[in-house]
Amino acid sequence: MDEIFTEIQTRRDRQRQETAVKSAIAKHSRGEIDALELSDELNRIVSASVLPAAILPVSARLRNKQEHDATRSPGQLLGYRLNRFAPIAEAIDGVQSGFYVFAGITHVGKTAFLTNIFSDLLESNGDLFGVYFSLDDNENVIINRLLAIECGGVLKINDLQRAVKDPTAAGKLAAAYDKLANLADAGRFNIMDFAQIQTIEGVESVIRSYIRDGKKLVAVIDGLQNIETGKEYGGLREKNVDLAANMKRLVDVYQIPILTSVEIRKRKSDKPENAAVMPTIDDIMESGKYGYNANHIWIGHPDKDFQNFIDREKPSYRLTVKNAKSKISESSGSSIEIIVDRSHNKLTIEGGRQSENHSAANLARLMP
Repeated sequence: MDEIFTEIQTRRDRQRQETAVKSAIAKHSRGEIDALELSDELNRIVSASVLPAAILPVSARLRNKQEHDATRSPGQLLGYRLNRFAPIAEAIDGVQSGFYVFAGITHVGKTAFLTNIFSDLLESNGDLFGVYFSLDDNENVIINRLLAIECGGVLKINDLQRAVKDPTAAGKLAAAYDKLANLADAGRFNIMDFAQIQTIEGVESVIRSYIRDGKKLVAVIDGLQNIETGKEYGGLREKNVDLAANMKRLVDVYQIPILTSVEIRKRKSDKPENAAVMPTIDDIMESGKYGYNANHIWIGHPDKDFQNFIDREKPSYRLTVKNAKSKISESSGSSIEIIVDRSHNKLTIEGGRQSENHSAANLARLMP
């Protein structure tokens, strides 16, 4: 009986949604609402029960897309902009809906990259909401990194966790706390670690709650390989294959950017000089599925500064971030040089421009 009741309720919910969709389209046809209001209404109806948008008539989906695309001016980025890391956004035509992977060896700067991009996204797009799922480090570690970013290199990550005597630095830190607290109070910033989220189902539930409220969302999953799926697997490979497929499903269903970090597998070669060579997609754990499902893959590696990275002779090192694959732009094969200041969690794009092998189409967009 329970199964029959559930089926009846599901059918009734779908009928109500279809009726609401037809009513909204009819209002638009009668001129009672404009195209943007129709788009907002359809998004609200679909996200309210999180049923697939495919229930909309094809003609309505086409008109909705046409009118939405026409609101963009020529040369405008297709996705969200970045101000501090504008060349990264330019290379991929904005941070669009999709599954993004940042891959690298241990301690190469995966969390530094994700926290900096996350911070820039929220700062550069006033209507964007962000949730950071930290599955490698606890909440305080990520908060300290975000505070260090807001302090702009004035305070080291370790120093901001103690009483700060210098008035200028103390003022910077107080402002950083206020900024993050205000974003959180406005609902635009949330962070969850392994104590709060352990499974892919939990991640999806949080994402669904934002989408149901009609919010524009970006999600970061730092340490994707650590998330649980609630299933039993024959090995790590099988789990990672399933994770990659789940990420693809989430971005397709909810149409949001999801930025993740994954590990590069340890190389078997005994030759030390091979460690400095830029990894490829084949070096990513379970690269077949990540390579197939990801919309964009960055690989970060200090290939031009490897010994300094290993020996920590200097407070910073040069990280080459390669656009190893892109389904959303013409950036595949290009790279950016980033100076990583470990202790301040500060990233600086060297020269503020893409490297010379940047694709011609996107390089033209960067020129004044």
